[in-house]
Amino acid sequence: MQDVAKHQALVHWQARKYGWSGAEYDELISAGMMGLAVANDRFDPTRGVKFSTYATWWVRSHIQKHIRHHIKENHQSLDVEDQNGRTGLEKVASEEGHSADLTKLTAQVLAALPRREAVIIGRRFGLDVPIKNRRSEIVIDVRKAMRKFRKDV
Repeated sequence: MQDVAKHQALVHWQARKYGWSGAEYDELISAGMMGLAVANDRFDPTRGVKFSTYATWWVRSHIQKHIRHHIKENHQSLDVEDQNGRTGLEKVASEEGHSADLTKLTAQVLAALPRREAVIIGRRFGLDVPIKNRRSEIVIDVRKAMRKFRKDV
């Protein structure tokens, strides 16, 4: 049995690496401490491995498991928010006396946004709203001009 208090820095070090996950730092620390406790219970000093090396694997494993659960939980809530948002759009459309044609409503809403935000929102919610891309229009115009040039030559 190792002194777990000596190895708390290991847990904090691993938790800081996963700050990108969106999970609360305290929750990551809690998950890491559970991993440290498991490592403490299962550690066999006769194998010739340092405790910190052995514990790192368990701490990281528990933190990653917590992050997977956190992401799954939040992803489901985003799906519920998306469904609520679509229901809200349909309700507004019916109250206004419009048909519930979400494509037109969505196109109007996205047209009011800056291009970058419209693309991000469109991709996030899987909306098939055409957003013109100036670069692709230029490429098409250049290709047409090249075809015309080849025919003339």
